[in-house]
Amino acid sequence: MTSFWCYSRTRTFERRNGARLWWSKRTNWNQILPQTIVAMITSNIARAGHPSRVLVRVVRQRANETGLLMDSVIMTDNLATVLYWEIDRVIGTFPLVAELDNALRTTLAL
Repeated sequence: MTSFWCYSRTRTFERRNGARLWWSKRTNWNQILPQTIVAMITSNIARAGHPSRVLVRVVRQRANETGLLMDSVIMTDNLATVLYWEIDRVIGTFPLVAELDNALRTTLAL
């Protein structure tokens, strides 16, 4: 999905890719509040290598489901709460939920 990400040090924002986390979908929050939790995605694969980050290779089997055009890193250590109306568009899904869950467990110390 793409949405607008605000920078905390300024009053500017830009459109960025993010991964909507299934973790937030499993709770009842989305029935009460029109929002979800997303993790930032970067194409800078030098940021991979930490347990809280998931490397997505586009040449990998099923990677085309993500909608990503290049190798990317899902950074679960950079989370944001986004209102549904702030989501610009959905570009795909991430099929390897276990990898994402493990990264979230590291980030949230669960």
